[in-house]
Amino acid sequence: MTGAFCLGAVLLAAAGDSVWTAPPTVAMTALLAGLVLPVLAAWSVLRRSPVFLTSADRFTLGRGVLAGGCATLATLVAGGILPAQSWLIVFLAVPAALLDAVDGWVARRSGTCNAYGARLDMETDAAFLMILSLPAAFVVGPWVLLIGAMRYLFVAASWFRPALSGTLEYSAFRRVVAAIQSIALIGVLVPFVPTWLATVFAGAALSLLLISFSRDIYTLEQSHARQK
Repeated sequence: MTGAFCLGAVLLAAAGDSVWTAPPTVAMTALLAGLVLPVLAAWSVLRRSPVFLTSADRFTLGRGVLAGGCATLATLVAGGILPAQSWLIVFLAVPAALLDAVDGWVARRSGTCNAYGARLDMETDAAFLMILSLPAAFVVGPWVLLIGAMRYLFVAASWFRPALSGTLEYSAFRRVVAAIQSIALIGVLVPFVPTWLATVFAGAALSLLLISFSRDIYTLEQSHARQK
């Protein structure tokens, strides 16, 4: 986690001129946007009763810090201060994506898997995809925001359709598809990737995500029907 803080600090320092030369409203919004995810992640840990922090949680919180840095840069993209395809975003997003593979492995190896850690990991994943989809929308179009919004749309749908609130078993397919989303979005943001190829990356990722959510919805609906 310390390494994630250091890397985030170094790269955000590199973007410092962009932040401070931006209009005050944009600069302040960008800085606040970078704090939202790390603060919420830390608060979710402090709310545990009793409060505890596992090794895997440290990696997840480190990922939240890096994702927060991406949120700052994404806000600068939206404000027209940074280009959408930026190495700064890529250099923050790549280690954040790699840490996503590490925290689960650490939890299993250390025997510290728990519902709190799983929820923190899932919500951090969802927020990270939403953050990356924002600058990606300036490259390929607003439709790519569906990648970041899909998890939240699913949760909103569950408020009206109780069947969608059911528990899903672990799915390797779901896990792989989730990983592909961040890889594809990072690919979209690489400066030398042409728009047509970025569109292919994002379109393929979104297609897989729609398939994955469709499978989960079907599974939950079938399970709900059997329980009646």
